[in-house]
Order: sequence, then structure tokens, then C-alpha cells
Amino acid sequence: MNLAEHINPHENSQKGHWPQTAPKASIWKEMWIAITAWLLLSALIFAFLPTKMIIKSFNSNNVFHYVLGTKYFDELGYFDFYNGVILADAEIDGLFLGLHRTRDLETYKKIPVTNALSKAKIRNIRSRFTDHRWQEFKNDLRLFQRFRTRSEWKSAIADRGFNPSPSWLILHRPFLNWINIQNLRLLAYICYSQMVFYIIAFAFLWWAFGIRTSLVSIVWFLVFFGNWGRHLGGYFSYDWLCLSICAVSLLKKGFPAFAATIQLCASSSANWSSDLSQSIFRPFPFTCELGKS
Repeated sequence: MNLAEHINPHENSQKGHWPQTAPKASIWKEMWIAITAWLLLSALIFAFLPTKMIIKSFNSNNVFHYVLGTKYFDELGYFDFYNGVILADAEIDGLFLGLHRTRDLETYKKIPVTNALSKAKIRNIRSRFTDHRWQEFKNDLRLFQRFRTRSEWKSAIADRGFNPSPSWLILHRPFLNWINIQNLRLLAYICYSQMVFYIIAFAFLWWAFGIRTSLVSIVWFLVFFGNWGRHLGGYFSYDWLCLSICAVSLLKKGFPAFAATIQLCASSSANWSSDLSQSIFRPFPFTCELGKS
């Protein structure tokens, strides 16, 4: 091999010495074909999964708070979610009454379940519901109680509660009142649709920072202790993070206005994402002059 062959590897690849690298457009095309095939296969698998396996696929704590809490927000608000479910449970089978303690969502202090039941009666929570709506609430609660054992519910009703942003509620409350959440397959499809958000987010990382950064980010996302058990099966639990990743990627590629718009959507989805927004965009002053496009 002469010196010219060392200097011009592209020429050598045409002669058959080195394998020719696939063009970037071809790589992206193959990637999206693979992703589409994977999504279709996943949908097909869910279509034939037995109900018991579908129930186990949910992130039960997230779905309990953010599906049930969102659907019945008009009646329960932020502070009476646990009081309301304990009152409804007392008319079903009293599962929660045997758990002893829950959390007061106004003070965040733990209180006896019987105190929460008394508070629900004093506040006359039942009167906020129509008869039909109350029965629907009890039916939905009875369905979700299948997601956990009695001992596992102890942590769920002593959690920090249901705390989405108002703009998140504006978007999701009508939707969850429109669909039939008793259809577990439909609910599973909706919860697992956030895989699409993950794929788009990591594709943006690849586009802006390269394949190595994207792969390292995927590994971190999978092994970070705070994410264990929360990647899938929850109701749009990480949409804000995926939007923030897209915003950072757009900023990296020189699209600050688009990045700010996407990050605004992320901040409206989760209150804590607004702190991230300040860190991202503080070094980038935005100015606007009237009369100029």
C-alpha cells in the first residue's frame, strides 16, 4: 500500500480495501423503521396480554394519584384527595381504614385514617358529587385498589399527594373525563405512550450532541436511583423532562426562540421544571423590538 492510499481512505473504500460508511440519512431512516416496528410490536403484545399482567405493568402509585386525582379534581382539589378516597373506600370495603395513618395534604403531617374520614364528613365531600359521579368515583377507586396489596397501600395514602400544575390540569382533566379509565388496555396504551417522548428526546440529543452523549444519557436515565420503577407505566410522569431535553438540544443547535417555547411547555407541565428553565436560559437574554419582524 502506497502513501496515497493512506491519505485518501475514501478512495480505498471504493477499491474495496475499507468498508464504505452508510450515509447519515440512511442511518436515520433505518433507526425510525426500527422504532416504528418496535412500537407496533409493543402495541400487539399489549393487545393480547392477560388483565393481571396489564395491572402489574402500571406504576400504581403514579396512576392512583395522577389519573384518579386529575379526573376528580373538580370535586376534591389538591387538599381533599386522600379524604375523598378514604370516604369512598369506607362505602366499598374499608381497605384504607385498616391502614391506620394517612397524610393531611394541607399540613403534610400524618394523621389517623379515622381523622381523615371525620374531616371528609365534616366538609361534606359527598355533596360535591352527583349520585352518578359518586358511583363512578367508587367504581374507579375499586378498580385501582386491585393494583396494590393492602400493605402496599400504606405508603400510597401517606404520600405527598397529588400536585400537578394548573396548566397540566387544564390539559389532562378533560381528557381523563372523556376516556373510559375502566378500560385497562386503553389506559395502558396511554401510559406507555410516553415511550414516544423518550425516543424523541434521545433523538434530539443525538442530533445536537452526538451518539455518545445520547447513549450515556440513556444509561444514566436507566440506572439513576430516582428513576427505578418509574420509566414506564405512569401517566405522563416524565413529559417535562423530555421537553427540557429537546429545549437544551435546540439551544445547542442555535434555535433559542424555539428552545424557550419548548421549555415553557415543560415548565407548565411540571412546577419544578421552572427551576431548570432559569438555569438553562439565564445566560441568554431575549430582546424584542416592536415594529420589527
